[in-house]
Amino acid sequence: SYENDICPFNGRDTPNLRLAVNGKVLEIFVKNVEGTLFRNSMNFYRQFGQRVELTLSRILYDPKYGCPESLEECTREQSAYTEHILYQGSEVNTSIDHWKVIGCIRQECKD
Repeated sequence: SYENDICPFNGRDTPNLRLAVNGKVLEIFVKNVEGTLFRNSMNFYRQFGQRVELTLSRILYDPKYGCPESLEECTREQSAYTEHILYQGSEVNTSIDHWKVIGCIRQECKD
C-alpha cells in the first residue's frame, strides 16, 4: 500500500526516496544524486506527498488536465503524461540513471 510501501521512504528519514506514478513504484538513493535542482524537487515531495500526479498538479497548472485533487480525478492518459514529465525532469537534473522501478501499486483512475 502507499502508506506502508512508499510514505516511510521519504529521503530524509531514510537514505532512499520512493515515489508512485502511473501505477509504478520508483526508488532512488538520495546520497547518489548531486545538484540543487534534484534537492529542490525533493522538497516538493516532502511538502505535497510522494504521489507524483498529485504533487505536480499542486505546483504546475496543466491546461489539458487541470489540477486534480485526488487520483480518482486523474485519467490514465494524465498519469502516463505525468510519468513522462518525471522522466524528462530526471534527464534535466541528471538523476535518470539513479531511478529504479521496484514494483507496482494499485492506482484508481477515473476512466
